[in-house]
Amino acid sequence: MRILLAALTTIFVLGLVWLLLPESLKLEAQEKASVQAFMNNRAAVSSFESGDLGLALSRWTTALSYNPSEAKLHYNLGLGFQVSQRGPEAESSYGMVLKSPHVTPEEKFAVEYNLGVMAQKNKDVDGALKHYQAALDIEPQSLETKINIELLIQQGGGGGQGQQDQEGDQKQDPKDGEGEGEKDQPPKQYAPNKPQKPQFRSEELTPSDVNKILGELKQQEQRIRAEFGKRQQQKEAPGGKDW
Repeated sequence: MRILLAALTTIFVLGLVWLLLPESLKLEAQEKASVQAFMNNRAAVSSFESGDLGLALSRWTTALSYNPSEAKLHYNLGLGFQVSQRGPEAESSYGMVLKSPHVTPEEKFAVEYNLGVMAQKNKDVDGALKHYQAALDIEPQSLETKINIELLIQQGGGGGQGQQDQEGDQKQDPKDGEGEGEKDQPPKQYAPNKPQKPQFRSEELTPSDVNKILGELKQQEQRIRAEFGKRQQQKEAPGGKDW
């Protein structure tokens, strides 16, 4: 109890000191914290890309201690947890991104997509469809999301050979840098476990081929929405089965 009281007293005193600081010193302290968060994030991205996930997670946690409201840092930490197979912690970090008042549509899409991938891997069909549909609502033209939903429906929840094959084709791009107008723009961060796409050379496609592909994608989206709507009705119907 003595330790707890001492800790609370320290926090209280620090809070008073902060309130009594001149505005100029507060701004200076905030700028220093922002720089520390930026530098730790850059170092974490470097560790992540070199495969040192433990160090990356530690550095992102440190970065968040300097700037706990930054959605990009919560996203990066969530991605690190996801790649490290620490699902609950990844979901918690992604949840912080969605709660942020400063979250961008791109970040929101990436989070919903990632959560869909995690649910699909856990054979949670309803959860995966829910998150993939949310991702499509943000980016209706997302091919990776549509393909994952098609695989989910075909495989009855994933976990088959198709999902295993996807694991070798991962794109893991944490956000490098904070704030608008940075010289080094962050790479596009769409989730790991992106589905493999058929390889083709665009110059070989004829106009009829393009029209056929667009028609198939439109039909696929209609099937996706119909499947999702049917599952929602089944869950909401009295006495209906909870798939």
